[in-house]
Amino acid sequence: MPYQLKPVREISFLAVGLGVLALAVYIDRKDTEPIRVGNLRNPHAGSRNPLDTLAFREPDPAAAALADAGLYGGPALPLLLSLHPRTRRQYPTLLLIWLETMLLNFAITSLLKNAVSRPRPYVLNPDFDDRRELSRNDRAAFLSGHTSNTAAGSVLFAQLVTTYTDNKLVSTAAYLCSGLLPGFTAYLRVKAAKHWPTDALAGLILGGTVGWLVPRLHRTK
Repeated sequence: MPYQLKPVREISFLAVGLGVLALAVYIDRKDTEPIRVGNLRNPHAGSRNPLDTLAFREPDPAAAALADAGLYGGPALPLLLSLHPRTRRQYPTLLLIWLETMLLNFAITSLLKNAVSRPRPYVLNPDFDDRRELSRNDRAAFLSGHTSNTAAGSVLFAQLVTTYTDNKLVSTAAYLCSGLLPGFTAYLRVKAAKHWPTDALAGLILGGTVGWLVPRLHRTK
């Protein structure tokens, strides 16, 4: 079997994921002070970064809606392995690896969003009402959750496909998908004025790292 479960390791992964998620919730609930554009901790967020000067400030609902395909599609890709007879025997193991990957990525993403509390680009649009109280979602720019979740699921998918096939064309296609889908999702989130470019880049790095590392730690020698 290419992948092996160990009770202590699996419990540790799940415990860390749940613990980080609990910390993210604690930080979120602790932050009760009303925030508006005028009293942001960093009102110039992004504007002094060479890469983030490329950010869009005007919301694009169509781009935001299309990015949801990546948010749900990327994490769903590894589940498609249940359709192949070669992976079906080990599918419960793969399902747990998938759960650990997505839980860890979601937990770390949530913690960073709540701890950094970075305003989204549309908040700094001149047309935005600066008297409006900012919601938690308005201050959840860093990092891009859509991008990190898409990357985690897509890279995990590529790792698993490569493990179970000797076909180089299939492996190449899987890795191509693991790069294009998160990359396009990252662009759409920036285009929608939901994230600064560095938010999207950080999401790619985090999701790709988690999606690569978790299955690697489960590989048999």
